[in-house]
Amino acid sequence: MILAEEIRHLADGPRPDEDPTGAGLVAVVAECGPPASEVLDRVREVLLAVDRTAQHGWPADDAVWRTELPAWFVAFCAPEETPEEAARWLAWWRGLEPAARAREAAARPWSVADWIHWMEPSERQWYWWHGRAVQDQLLQLTLQVQGWPFPTGALEWLLRAAGATSTRIEDPVADPA
Repeated sequence: MILAEEIRHLADGPRPDEDPTGAGLVAVVAECGPPASEVLDRVREVLLAVDRTAQHGWPADDAVWRTELPAWFVAFCAPEETPEEAARWLAWWRGLEPAARAREAAARPWSVADWIHWMEPSERQWYWWHGRAVQDQLLQLTLQVQGWPFPTGALEWLLRAAGATSTRIEDPVADPA
């Protein structure tokens, strides 16, 4: 999917006769603390900022993203780590049992640089197809994916930052409605 198509999907959704490319569509269900409509608006806001900035070429300096992304998202992200801090955490993490590693990795906040890395065109494997609040606290996204399975960490961090309390990635879907 190209950026202009994703921007159109974020604003208007897919056209009725439009077919996904890649591996197809995947449903993502998110339970939300704030109303699902607010979470949906925040996710769209961040993705639009990424796409609109990237339309002019991917910034070489990660610091650019701190001004291009919404302030609330940047504030939710962790501060950037020095290489020494990252190495200390990694050494500690490697000493944990597998279950504890998984818990700690899932709970660890992402920095803007960590998150934006996975949004780069060479890394990103999912794109917005459609989203809707299905209940007051429940959101459903439909994503076009390049392959299955696909890396979900950046998506889950975005949803968490926007107010989701849990997410579930479902098997590929045949009908995005």
